Amino acid sequence: MVLPKAFIRAFGRKETVEPSGKVKKVKTLDGVINGWMSSWDGKIPQVDFLRASGLHYLCPREFVLNYWQPKPEKGAKWDAQIKMQMGTTLHDFLQTAVLGPVGVLWGEWHNREDGTRLSGYHPDPKGAARDVQLQRPLVWQFVEGTVWDEQHRISGHYDGTVDLSRVRWAIDNSDVLKANGAHIEQMGKAGPEELAILEIKTVGRFVFEQITSAQTIPPYYQMQACAYMQMNQIWKTLFWYIERDSGASKCFVLNYEDSWWSLAKTKARIIWEAIRDETLPEAAMACSKKTDARAKKCSHCKSCFETPGAFKTYVQIGKQLGAKSGRVFLDLSGVKFDAAF
Repeated sequence: MVLPKAFIRAFGRKETVEPSGKVKKVKTLDGVINGWMSSWDGKIPQVDFLRASGLHYLCPREFVLNYWQPKPEKGAKWDAQIKMQMGTTLHDFLQTAVLGPVGVLWGEWHNREDGTRLSGYHPDPKGAARDVQLQRPLVWQFVEGTVWDEQHRISGHYDGTVDLSRVRWAIDNSDVLKANGAHIEQMGKAGPEELAILEIKTVGRFVFEQITSAQTIPPYYQMQACAYMQMNQIWKTLFWYIERDSGASKCFVLNYEDSWWSLAKTKARIIWEAIRDETLPEAAMACSKKTDARAKKCSHCKSCFETPGAFKTYVQIGKQLGAKSGRVFLDLSGVKFDAAF
């Protein structure tokens, strides 16, 4: 295997010794890791469905170009990877070791010992609370929820469903929880109007300070949440913002707004109709020229601005490449969209 030069430079950096005999401090290991990651094959974005989490910023033109001739995203970065992994780890801890055992999180639970799965509230909250305190592996792990809209081919993973009535009970009865651990049987069961989609967001201090109400939640998160709400038929989302450095947190309840779902459906219609008709969409383009910041980062920038007049050829080449790799293209011939949007 031929190692990239960046990796060799970072890993091969020699320590130097001062006259005093002390070794000079070398750069941190992130140089080694970034060099190693530069050798990774870029991730090819999905082509057959849309992710609710990325709909707001998704460029229809880029998606269609990538559908016919998939290309990997540009280089992985260590700082982005570490932030993502920190968020993933914290999510699992909060779901499996905190919200589940306290009795407010509803969803699917996976038994790590025998492989069984159960739906509902935590199957053994007292046992989980004990294992958390003793720092033992937890038997039951929370499984995040999934959603799928067949017509618009929109998919997503959400952090779970919380029972707001149980949240209120836990707040009002903190003395009971302190005295005797989890008391799920005393919390009752909420009606549908009391359920909310859970969205946990781990952010830096600057972003954390900007979020002061549900209305200040970024639009891309609002669109994502409303898509989840629509596909779950649950009309509230509880956003739990956690600041990475201090652990400070705050919660806001976002109510469903149909305008966000309408925008999501509109973008989906633009994309799937263009793929069905083998055309290149003009609507909702993210960039107007090659020098736009977004265009510079796009793997399809050149094709976007240079192939519109020869798009049929671009599609035919894509089909030929797909045939060689055994790819099966979508059959969208029978797909019809609501004329209202």
